[in-house]
Amino acid sequence: MPQQFLTYAGGLVQGDFGQSIRSREAVTTVIADRFVVTTWILTGTFLLALAIAIPLAILAVQRPGGITDTVTRATSMLGYSLPGYWVGIMLTLIFAPGSTGFPSKDSATASGVTSTAPSCPA
Repeated sequence: MPQQFLTYAGGLVQGDFGQSIRSREAVTTVIADRFVVTTWILTGTFLLALAIAIPLAILAVQRPGGITDTVTRATSMLGYSLPGYWVGIMLTLIFAPGSTGFPSKDSATASGVTSTAPSCPA
């Protein structure tokens, strides 16, 4: 067992992450195929967050202690207090099932192969 771990760790240092159990492909290839979709999702969410946050911040600053300021601060506190993984799971369960606009299942990858990720229960 220690020898197997050392072999695996040596491969990691050289950029060899091994072989996927599910697809029998190199893990590096699996990661690279999903990187494009992940980058699009990251970019979209960042731009959406900016489009929402900047106008709300401007409105909240205009009337300190007002309704926009109070709601914005309360929403921010709630957002920071919830674990990110839980929020991600809940948003996936709410928005992804049956939707073609959210690439949580059967997404096209960079190599043209479609993902076979299990679907989320509704």
